[in-house]
Amino acid sequence: MATIPIAQRLADIERQGQALGRRIERMESDRDFLVDSILNRPWAQVEAQRRLVREWEEEIDRMRLDLQFLRDEWKRLSDIHNKRDKSLKNQTV
Repeated sequence: MATIPIAQRLADIERQGQALGRRIERMESDRDFLVDSILNRPWAQVEAQRRLVREWEEEIDRMRLDLQFLRDEWKRLSDIHNKRDKSLKNQTV
């Protein structure tokens, strides 16, 4: 089984985090648009739109938890990477 270098894993986490951040922004924008349309236009089935808003809010909350996990993992790996670099520098001096 091949190992992934920490620097590569950090870059992967950054890309995943950026993509997740963009997805969260898009979902929030869509949710805000739906809420605005519910408030400003008469709907025959308002409950269906409210349920959709709740589902989107739950999905946004899950994505925020995923993003926080990525941040925590990035910090953990970054600390390991920095300690490893520091110890290598100390050995060559």
